[in-house]
Amino acid sequence: MARLCCTGYNYFVHYIHDLTALIGLAGANFSSSMAYIGNFFPKSEKGTALGINGGIGNLGISVIYFLAPFAMGSATLGNVFGVTPAIIKGNAVYLANAAFMWIVPLVVILALMTRFMDNLPLDKPNPKNLVQIFGNKHTWALTLLYTCSFGAFSGYAAALGLLVGKEFPEVPFASIAFVGPLVAGALRPVGGWLADKINSGTKVTFVSLITLCVTTALIPVGVNMHNFPFFFAMSVLTFVCCGFATGATFRMIPHVFGNPLLSSLITGFVAAVAAYGAFITPKIFGFTYTTFGSIYPAFVALLVFNLVTVAVCYWFYVRKGANMNV
Repeated sequence: MARLCCTGYNYFVHYIHDLTALIGLAGANFSSSMAYIGNFFPKSEKGTALGINGGIGNLGISVIYFLAPFAMGSATLGNVFGVTPAIIKGNAVYLANAAFMWIVPLVVILALMTRFMDNLPLDKPNPKNLVQIFGNKHTWALTLLYTCSFGAFSGYAAALGLLVGKEFPEVPFASIAFVGPLVAGALRPVGGWLADKINSGTKVTFVSLITLCVTTALIPVGVNMHNFPFFFAMSVLTFVCCGFATGATFRMIPHVFGNPLLSSLITGFVAAVAAYGAFITPKIFGFTYTTFGSIYPAFVALLVFNLVTVAVCYWFYVRKGANMNV
């Protein structure tokens, strides 16, 4: 029996590892698309193009939050895919439907990619190019800026359900969980377009990050007052800031790095690093609840990180001595 349990556990662990690797490939697909799409457009339109591409991709989080409850409650869809329901609080829940509902859209997208996608004749990257980007201060500065904005977006989207469940258990949050990610994804193209319009991704990013600091400080005020409308309003405003900042920050990259190859490599790298926000932010919330029995230390840590990011943005791109008009 012990051997059987061990074998089952090992199978489960290997299954999770394989699944994680496949999800990682999906993340790599996003990074690669962001790395190359800007090369199809002139510099004056890169913010808009990157914003549209990234915004549509980010809307996936909102779509999952919105559609997954309907899919998991659908016996028809469960029967189509042969899903055995789990009985939760007396209700049949088809958990696997949340994954299977993507099969048809994926097949359609793969067909469109095969038919219409083109490869650009860019130079092939080599180890020297990697040394160039990793040895450049702007690689790390822009990574920090984007991690602050996209990391806040993806991380807060992942952690918000936990936060509401702990602090506002009386609120049926599942029905509105999609609102924040929807706002951020929809505004990302606007942030890129606005950066193109005023010819400055720096200004849009800087103002958005400052506002993000304000909302990060006010969200725990809503928790302390146990005022869900105020808490949720500040949370949505956080997603607004993230939407503008993510679109504007990616507009900065091709303007800082004029070389198309280096710009593509850095765009992919920055997008990959920032994705860890979806993992780290919920961990921070969980750690502070477990260690301190309170959410406030988590927001202090996030606010300090945001303030450091604002300082970096000012030093490298905003102040006159930086000589950066990006």
